[in-house]
Amino acid sequence: MMNISGKVDARLHEECVPGDGACQDPDAECVGEEGSGTCECKQEFVDDGGICQKGYEKECNETEECVSNANCEELSDIYFCICSSGFVPEDELCKVPVGGNCRQDTDCVNNANCTEIQGSQECACDVGFMEEGSSCRLPILGEGCLSDPGPGCNPGQECSPNEDGQTTCQCPDGFVEQGINCRVPPGGDCVEAEDCVSNAACYENSCMCNLNYVPDDTSGLCRKVNADLDQYCDPGEGECKDPNAECVGNEGLETCKCKSGYLYDGGICKIPAGENCSGVGDCVSHAYCQGSPIPKCECNYGYVIESGLCKKKAGESCTLMDEDCVENSTCNAGLGNCKCNEGYVEDNGRCRWRIHKFSSYPWRERYSGLSMRKRRTEPTYPISLQKFLSD
Repeated sequence: MMNISGKVDARLHEECVPGDGACQDPDAECVGEEGSGTCECKQEFVDDGGICQKGYEKECNETEECVSNANCEELSDIYFCICSSGFVPEDELCKVPVGGNCRQDTDCVNNANCTEIQGSQECACDVGFMEEGSSCRLPILGEGCLSDPGPGCNPGQECSPNEDGQTTCQCPDGFVEQGINCRVPPGGDCVEAEDCVSNAACYENSCMCNLNYVPDDTSGLCRKVNADLDQYCDPGEGECKDPNAECVGNEGLETCKCKSGYLYDGGICKIPAGENCSGVGDCVSHAYCQGSPIPKCECNYGYVIESGLCKKKAGESCTLMDEDCVENSTCNAGLGNCKCNEGYVEDNGRCRWRIHKFSSYPWRERYSGLSMRKRRTEPTYPISLQKFLSD
């Protein structure tokens, strides 16, 4: 029999005393400290209108075990509770999405109600909530909002008038915008790292930028400095480690690249061969700064300029790990030197495509021994070939 005090044979969420018969629902249990326990659904079950049922994506044996609007379906030889067509999973239940037909408010997804729209009952977002896909959410930074009365904004944000007098979600004083969240800038008070802006840590209850990051007074964020070539960077003073590099690219995707007039050479930005220089160490590999009155980067003996770099000439000695041979050549293990690839020939240290002479083609020999008269009377010979052979 139902106990009026709710201590035994209790309904869901009512007070109970641990032990047999504590809860009416066989899939519920009395949880909590002695004297203050309540009946709650067991693990794998969820409250579905006051009854404990198997939740969305929980294993099942039959549909009757599942929450409302779900079926027990086979997936990879295992049966699970899956929402029926026209319903969406939310908090392990299967709910009517925004725009779907409903009978009562509890049918709808969170923060929505069942309302009459053009003669039919449909789920619509509560006042002050934003429709997103099949669900309803609180407004985020920059979006219009309602407060007093109204749901306001995402946690940690406040609904305040902007410069145009419209109420929008904004960060409170002492916080800065980062994406859709409000974060504590460097130097601000914090409890944990998640309170701080990206690339910062909470140290002794204060947000501090990580190594190779510095506070940016304009944005309130931590700006990356001393970035290596091809690494992500933030535009500003000290952006790249290499003094001859700059932070360039689409906004938010900038990387350190060599400045105009410099070449990437072994992870360093160097002056190309053939260009003006000022001293030792300025030039690309295998080149040195020499000449007067205006010194230039000149390739070492045995090297030639290719695309601003100094490459080993064809025929020069090399090692198997050597990648400095001229274009269209490789380091031959047997010869121990840079050898032109098949189809190329050496020409002043470089490798150029071999130009075939007409006499190398087999049909040249086929027709070369014929008499001029036969060549003139043979109708199958190409006219251009007849002219060439008659010269």
